[in-house]
Amino acid sequence: MVYSIMGINNSIERSDDMFKFEIVNKIEQRVNEYQQLRGSTKTWIADQVGISKSRMYQIFKGDDMMLNVYARFAIVLECQITDLFEIHVHDNKDNDDGFYTIK
Repeated sequence: MVYSIMGINNSIERSDDMFKFEIVNKIEQRVNEYQQLRGSTKTWIADQVGISKSRMYQIFKGDDMMLNVYARFAIVLECQITDLFEIHVHDNKDNDDGFYTIK
């Protein structure tokens, strides 16, 4: 199978068009929760992750995410990597609305 990235929101579509899925970035939500819980600044969090604050804002927008970046956020935010995103699958075969979420 051939997969290709579709658009700015990281949707990935299988070449045979049977289904497509998108990875929903929840890092900004988790950073905000961590800030409220711990009183940390975004600058401090970015420093702990090892990135600039501007890079962190790019990541919030869903720009190219690598597993090692998710791992660093998970360590700093004291959560699991899977807490940082959801996968929405659009399947036109088995489901009336063609949508379900994998968490």
